[in-house]
Amino acid sequence: MLKINGQRFWEKPCYCGACPFYFGYGKTSDMERESSSGFCVQFEIRKRYYDHIPKRCADIFEKAFTYPDGSELVIVFRSARSNPKPTSNP
Repeated sequence: MLKINGQRFWEKPCYCGACPFYFGYGKTSDMERESSSGFCVQFEIRKRYYDHIPKRCADIFEKAFTYPDGSELVIVFRSARSNPKPTSNP
C-alpha cells in the first residue's frame, strides 16, 4: 500500500472508476438510474467510470509503485500560468 496525494493505493487501477481520485456522481436526478460519469479530482476533468487510465496516470502509477510499501508521495503539477514560456528578445 502506498499513498499518492493522500489517497491509498493497493494496486494500479485498470480503469478510471477503480482509481481513488475518481468521484462518481451516483444517481442521476432525471432518470433515477446509475450515471457512468464522474470527476477526476487529481486532474479536475470529467471522466466516465469505465474509461481506460490515461497515459499520464499510468506513468504516475508505474513510477509510484517502484517505491517501497508504505511510501507517501506528493505529486505537484505545474500549470501553464505558473510556468509561462520564455519570450525571445530580438
